[in-house]
Amino acid sequence: CRAGDESTSALTRLMDDLPSRVTAFAEQAVLIGLDAGCHVAVGAHARWEGDVLDLHAELAVAETGEAESVSDRVTLTDSPVDQAQSLGLALAQRLLAFPMSQKALTL
Repeated sequence: CRAGDESTSALTRLMDDLPSRVTAFAEQAVLIGLDAGCHVAVGAHARWEGDVLDLHAELAVAETGEAESVSDRVTLTDSPVDQAQSLGLALAQRLLAFPMSQKALTL
């Protein structure tokens, strides 16, 4: 929201859904951690059930069909957004460890 626009800020707070925000931040963190743009074949899917956040991420090279995927989970506590972002960044680092990752990110 625009700085100082309290009426718009109040309206957006009414629409905020914590589980949606947490899963979106986890998925977005994978993309940020990979520094992935629009032309990178990458996907991330997060799911929050109870107090556990599951995150699955896959990186592919469309031209060769190579793909690698990683998954992990975290038990959420008092900072679920921060934990979701940390999980997404950690999965991105695991994807970057695969030899094909540089090919996937430079095509």
